[in-house]
Amino acid sequence: MKKIKFIAVLILITALLFATACGSNNDNKPADSDPQNGNQQTVDEHYADEDFIKDFVSALCARWDYKSDYQYESGTQDHFNYFTELVQIERDYLAKYRTETFKNPALGKLANDYLDGLDQQDKSLSYLIGSYDTYRSLWSEARDKRAICIKTIYDEISGFEVPAKYDDILHHMLTAANVSLNSDAVSKMLNAPIASGDYKLDKSSLTVSVTNTVGFEFRDFVIYSDLYNGSNYVYYGDVRIDSWKPGDVYEFVFNLDPNVKFDRIEITTE
Repeated sequence: MKKIKFIAVLILITALLFATACGSNNDNKPADSDPQNGNQQTVDEHYADEDFIKDFVSALCARWDYKSDYQYESGTQDHFNYFTELVQIERDYLAKYRTETFKNPALGKLANDYLDGLDQQDKSLSYLIGSYDTYRSLWSEARDKRAICIKTIYDEISGFEVPAKYDDILHHMLTAANVSLNSDAVSKMLNAPIASGDYKLDKSSLTVSVTNTVGFEFRDFVIYSDLYNGSNYVYYGDVRIDSWKPGDVYEFVFNLDPNVKFDRIEITTE
């Protein structure tokens, strides 16, 4: 009888020890692993930096590829439709990054600044038919905003690289950014020969030699000679530059209409 009682007591002690051990183990578990305690497990945050750079390159290439040889007359419905499509191509790739989280806050700001530029280009198109000068001003301003974003990403963010076939158009945008960031110096440089009278003018052409003093290369870019009669804009000629490096002299030869009368010349980039 004593033996039976001893065995019963031993079983009871063993059970109590086991229950105590289990309770101790449960107490040591992290609180966020208990689905009933109201806490959730910590999840690693996903950053959009790498995805954005990939989509940014894809968006640019898609825009630059789209009907690249398409012909249209400025200020027409064809012009409006084509440019609307160009803007929307990039928005389709990039709009989602408005709300994404970036590990590099500066890149997140660039993403939003670039989207702002696309939004402004879209807005500018509402003026294309009916108020072309307003459209052109807004579009060019937004182009420069986009160009500065491209240049900043090109200069500062690793992983940004476009295929070689887009090299010219990329450098066109880089030049646009440099021109925008140095607009006063560029204007002064281009118009210095005009101000000093150091140019050649005849009925059908204007020849101006200019030294690049602004410290960056112009690539795949257009320079204009805007002609005015009094306060009235009457004509422009243009020259496309393949490459104009710092320190080099470029001779611009602008073709003119001999029937157009003018009394003022301004060399511009727009």
